[in-house]
Amino acid sequence: MPELEVSSALDVSGSFLEEHRAGLTSTFLTRIVPWGITFDPDGKIDVFTFSNGRANAHYVGAIDASNYENYVRDHIENKVPGWGGATDYSHVLRMILAHFGWGEREQAPAAATKLGFFARLFGGPKSDRDERPQDGAPRRAIVFFVTDGVGDDAAETRQVIGEAEREGYGTFFVLVGMSNSMFPLLESLAADHGNVIFRKVEDIAAFNKMSDENLNEFFLDDKLTKWLSH
Repeated sequence: MPELEVSSALDVSGSFLEEHRAGLTSTFLTRIVPWGITFDPDGKIDVFTFSNGRANAHYVGAIDASNYENYVRDHIENKVPGWGGATDYSHVLRMILAHFGWGEREQAPAAATKLGFFARLFGGPKSDRDERPQDGAPRRAIVFFVTDGVGDDAAETRQVIGEAEREGYGTFFVLVGMSNSMFPLLESLAADHGNVIFRKVEDIAAFNKMSDENLNEFFLDDKLTKWLSH
């Protein structure tokens, strides 16, 4: 089996809050934990959240076989910056790439930096800046990017994905649209780039009940299989 990091980015914009509160996204994370156990050297999945703006792109922590139950309720709901905000994609994508050693991390606004400092000072969650690989070596990674809406920063998002492919960053994006809405940006990114696939999930509850075999087949197409084999 190829060795690579596994991560997930969850949209925490206002339109997606009911799915979080109902436990649907937490169950989704549970369903992909085996991917982390299978591929990730430490058996964990790095979890990020995002809404609008750089300050609301956030590293939450890791989910694994020991803490997956009610992960969203315990670690994300009403706890992460930008909870209930709008939707930008590009900032968290850049954060994820930098987290795994690819590209440069965006500089957060001063207010967010101060908040992270005081959170650390008083024992709160660590800033995502503390989670960058210690040796700085780039690591291959697969990213499950989950959203229910259209990002407001289409041009910036295209730039990030295009740069990742053009520069040969070892990162593959599984873009998951969770609603009955249309996702033209995500569909076009998958059509235009070799490091992206798009999957639409209209009924999240039904999706979460899929067998492991069917779920794996849902994600593993020729493009992803080819990328994994290199």
